[in-house]
Amino acid sequence: MARGPAAGIGGGLLPARAGTALVASAPLLLGVVLAALVCFPFLSGRLLLLDFVSGPHQPIMPATSFGLNGGLTGGVPLAIGLRLLDRLIGPAGSVVPAAVFYPLATTGAARLVRNAVLPARLGAGLFYAVNPFVFDRLYAGQLGLLLGYALLPFAVTAFLDASREPHHVARAACWAGATVMMSQHFAWILVPGIAAIIVTQPGRARASMRLSGAALGAAAIS
Repeated sequence: MARGPAAGIGGGLLPARAGTALVASAPLLLGVVLAALVCFPFLSGRLLLLDFVSGPHQPIMPATSFGLNGGLTGGVPLAIGLRLLDRLIGPAGSVVPAAVFYPLATTGAARLVRNAVLPARLGAGLFYAVNPFVFDRLYAGQLGLLLGYALLPFAVTAFLDASREPHHVARAACWAGATVMMSQHFAWILVPGIAAIIVTQPGRARASMRLSGAALGAAAIS
């Protein structure tokens, strides 16, 4: 008699865990498939786009990191990372940002659709990663903007958590800081999202204080 309930409990836990793992990993697998379909033709050479021109023998630290060339420094971490990739793996490193975009975008969008069935999460990830905006920015070579776009759902999710729990404030600041590192446009794109989170929370005063702290932390990181 003791073995029957134990077997039943174990039998119920394993399918539940398998289902949870499937729901968590399916958007990531979808992103990997999309990345393979889009980026496989580029693996044989160096990726060159309108605003994305990579090449060998570039200094790891771009001139903009020293305040030169009159450029904004928002994309400096990404530029350094791309040049390190070129040093490590050669021309194929130019494809990495485009390939990384799809798993990030599908996973981030799926996380925003909380407590939803798997088809809804996959649909959210698919439409967030495959749409005219993404095609246009990829064609224009604005890979930093695309990576910031992919990280945006993670930042919004972190801000939602921070508005309810104070121990999530630092995590929200880190996600927002990483998003702005990809493209400085997200410094103001996040503002309406933060405002919408504040006005929809029951305790607006506490939520505004927590999110203000997260925003200050992101500004310090930036």
